[in-house]
Amino acid sequence: MIMRLDIFKTKRTSSEWQTLKPRIVILDADGWDRRNYQYAWNVERITEAEYLRRRNKSTCKWTTSPLNLTDKD
Repeated sequence: MIMRLDIFKTKRTSSEWQTLKPRIVILDADGWDRRNYQYAWNVERITEAEYLRRRNKSTCKWTTSPLNLTDKD
C-alpha cells in the first residue's frame, strides 16, 4: 500500500476538508473539541490525516455506498 505523503503536509480547516470530501457527512463531530467547537471546526487548520482521524471518531452519514469510495474520500 502506497500512502500519499501530502496527507501529512497540507493544512485546512475541518469545514474545508468536509467540502473536499462530501461523500461522508459528519453528523455528530465527536472527534472535535466540544468546548470550542466553532474554533475547532472553522478556524483550526489541520492535516488531512488529522481530519480523517477525527472523522473516524464521529457519527457520519454516507452519501454513497461505502463500496464506491476511493482513498480520496
